[in-house]
Amino acid sequence: VKTPHGRLSLIFESRIDEGKLSILVDGNSMVGESYTASSSAPFRWTKDMKAAVGQHYVKVTVTTPNGKSYEQGWNVMIQRRALSIWKIQMDRFPKKIRIKRIQ
Repeated sequence: VKTPHGRLSLIFESRIDEGKLSILVDGNSMVGESYTASSSAPFRWTKDMKAAVGQHYVKVTVTTPNGKSYEQGWNVMIQRRALSIWKIQMDRFPKKIRIKRIQ
């Protein structure tokens, strides 16, 4: 029996100088990497994945070099044969993570 699937696409962008990005989907690590960015050369990370139909939990953490962490989590509902795209952005002033559904 085939499990019905949809697709989940995550896009992370930051203009913050440095940080470490961690993204978990249902507790499974999608990325854990350090980055360097600037206003003229932003950091961008994308991931497109197959996901089982139903609800999933996405958690994003950005840790700055001084050890301060910014975290945001949300539920995503995946529909059969549908694509769910989310843009995640780390803002500089004030420092916070913004989440926006694109599709």
